[in-house]
Amino acid sequence: MINKVNELNKREKQVFSFIRAFKKKTGAVPSARQICYHLGFKSSRSAQIYITTLKDKGFLMHRKPETSSYLLAEEQSGASAFDRIPFLGAIAAGAPSEAFVQSDRMIELPCGFFGAVGDELFALQIMGNSMSGDYICEGDVAIVRKQTKGLQTKDILAVRVGSDEFTLKRLHRKRNIVELLPSNPQYKVMSVPAEQVEIVGKYLGLLRRSTS
Repeated sequence: MINKVNELNKREKQVFSFIRAFKKKTGAVPSARQICYHLGFKSSRSAQIYITTLKDKGFLMHRKPETSSYLLAEEQSGASAFDRIPFLGAIAAGAPSEAFVQSDRMIELPCGFFGAVGDELFALQIMGNSMSGDYICEGDVAIVRKQTKGLQTKDILAVRVGSDEFTLKRLHRKRNIVELLPSNPQYKVMSVPAEQVEIVGKYLGLLRRSTS
């Protein structure tokens, strides 16, 4: 049985009310970062503490115990076991390409499959083999999380180069230059002025069609 809202303190009620309103408006629960922004917390960690508290009190539920994904407990009986991920087109794993386009297509994945909330993710089809050293090959579908902060040099990123070209690479910064690093030795490192490079998201994993 779901606990009554009057069991929450003032700040917990604010967080829960925002989550409810956000879910009603968008169809998805907000991330800790979104809660932080809208309620004025100093850090996403503060928002995450409230999410954990609401889980402990029975207002929210884990989608998977080992992930930070969650859903409203009151919707448990009707909750979908799948996230619908927007498929935004293609991205180059070679030279930057203009083929990153919007699409109405969606991909369904089990909730929390890549350890992130569904509305934080999007999918892109790989063109080229410059990242084959990481087993990312042409025709694969990359799953990317919208993320621009908290990244590490080992992370593979979806980046915009210039105004309308996109590629999937690791990055290495040298003062005012950003190097786009392939993992296939047959491809050369590309050097681009830092102001021309925009991080779109972090690569989490891929889907591959079976050839059997």
